[in-house]
Amino acid sequence: MDGACTVLGGFTARVTLSEILLPVRQRMRAHGEGFLEAFRQAQRRGRRRFGAYIVHAGALLVIVAIAVSSTMALRRRSNSARGRPRPWAGYTLTFVNADRVAEPHRESVRARMDISKNGRSLGTPYPRMSRHERHGEPIGTPAVRTSLTEDLYLSIHTIDLASQTAGRLILVNPMVGWIWIATAVMALGGFVALVPAWRSETVAMRVAMPGVSLPAKGSDQPPAH
Repeated sequence: MDGACTVLGGFTARVTLSEILLPVRQRMRAHGEGFLEAFRQAQRRGRRRFGAYIVHAGALLVIVAIAVSSTMALRRRSNSARGRPRPWAGYTLTFVNADRVAEPHRESVRARMDISKNGRSLGTPYPRMSRHERHGEPIGTPAVRTSLTEDLYLSIHTIDLASQTAGRLILVNPMVGWIWIATAVMALGGFVALVPAWRSETVAMRVAMPGVSLPAKGSDQPPAH
């Protein structure tokens, strides 16, 4: 499944990139312009088309990221004793200790975890289980470490303060961050396609009618002669 999504995503990305660069190549051949100048002129003259392809690329990235994160996710449950490193999925996780924290309206039992990867420390998260005044059952709060390639979730379902042991649930989901990046790409495409269009039309009208003073956009006043 993930292989098919990767192949189809790569093919669609190649087609999209080819369509974006097609008018650039045409201007380079027809006008002898360099790549940057041809790209600038092509996107200026076909701004809506260019913005639509950016939105298309963002939507493609969302689909690929969701497919990869759902099909290639890793999951593991384990019981850990204090101070014992446990390597898994490229990470080394060490349960340091557990303590109790009293806060307004709730009491929490948290686990201190040390995380490293390839010998480099990635921080000390504190997943916890909290019991609120109005709720009898404890509620788990996972610790999340986000990176460009994957998200690491650490959750605890049991903690024994006396023996300093913890039951952990570990999740690794790849490409989750790319979903948010793709959302920003789609927003950028919409901005490119829609927002600057009225400015280009206003400039063109001023060039065509140099003696006419155009009103501001949205004004009901007629143009002054």
